[in-house]
Amino acid sequence: MNRSPIFIDLTNLVANPVRSSIHRVEREIIRYWPGAAELVPCLFDSAIESFVEVPADRLRVIVDDIPGDVDSPPTPVRTKPISTDDLAQGLFNPEVFYDHARLEAYKKLCLLPQSGVKWLVYDFVPYLRPQDRPCRTTERLMPYLRVLREVPQVSFISDVARVAYIDRIVRLHDRAGPVIPLGGDGLGTSKNKFDSGKRTFTFIGEIEPRQNVAAILLAFEKLWDAEVDASLMIVGKVDPQAPEEAAILERLKGRAQFTHVTEATEEALREILSGSRATISVGSADGFGVRPYESLCAAVPVIALKGIPSLDLISPGGRLTIERASPELIADAVITLLNDRVAEKLRDEASLLEVPTWNGFVRQLAAWVQHEGVEK
Repeated sequence: MNRSPIFIDLTNLVANPVRSSIHRVEREIIRYWPGAAELVPCLFDSAIESFVEVPADRLRVIVDDIPGDVDSPPTPVRTKPISTDDLAQGLFNPEVFYDHARLEAYKKLCLLPQSGVKWLVYDFVPYLRPQDRPCRTTERLMPYLRVLREVPQVSFISDVARVAYIDRIVRLHDRAGPVIPLGGDGLGTSKNKFDSGKRTFTFIGEIEPRQNVAAILLAFEKLWDAEVDASLMIVGKVDPQAPEEAAILERLKGRAQFTHVTEATEEALREILSGSRATISVGSADGFGVRPYESLCAAVPVIALKGIPSLDLISPGGRLTIERASPELIADAVITLLNDRVAEKLRDEASLLEVPTWNGFVRQLAAWVQHEGVEK
């Protein structure tokens, strides 16, 4: 039986195909889409206020692993608008956006009686933790949330997001679809082998207040002052809203045991993980937590803050969990992991964990999008 196509909205990815976390999800969906329905990439063309298909030659460029930023994104290629009936029956959005014309187009589609529009929702951190954003940011983001309330069917990447949607956004259960965890095998890293000579602890992610990088830096400054033999590598750009972190980074940049790189290719990240004794993930408002997933998938132990959504979706093991992201508790966890027996035990636990894969994520997502049903 022929199935109607599924139109996947890639507007942001087409406009600026950088290595963001959401763009990664979109590339993995395209890479692993299993059928049976054809997946048709589309974008919202603001000039005609309609959704149009993305040409195949453009798509091949977009889904490649493009390093760095794209300074001059290509001008959209004009194609025939997709019919309203086709969109209403099979439009799927995996992006987060705040364009009013695009949001209004979704609202109109969602209000049609036959609407089968679906969205994948990542988190509600900007709304539930406005203190982490510049003043009045949440007000600008509210139109997205208002349209989300009209979307007939929604899936989520974590239980935290699903509960927030039901309890805080719509207060209804009938629109809340399944939780479909993201994959942790995207780096293609082989299982790490324990090596007592590895003394480096690594943080990977944007340096911003909600990631508690300042606490990590202060913890290691304390350890180095006590002549503890441990190194720290920070991989990520400094957010403009992180002046405290920027100041500490400047103070520590001369330390022999400290390395900061602003960005790294996936190949470089694989090497960084393989050379790490453990990674550190102590963000207080992490929407999901792919990085600790990837670390455990590579059998690299994690120092993790309690409550990271991704870690709550897999069995215990492979990590040291702390109650709050204080320099003292982080330093204590580092000292614990410098014990070879502890580190090797956690490495062995991590190697046995069943971390969800991207292939599995896309297959579950495709089943839900195509009305085949997924366990909630």
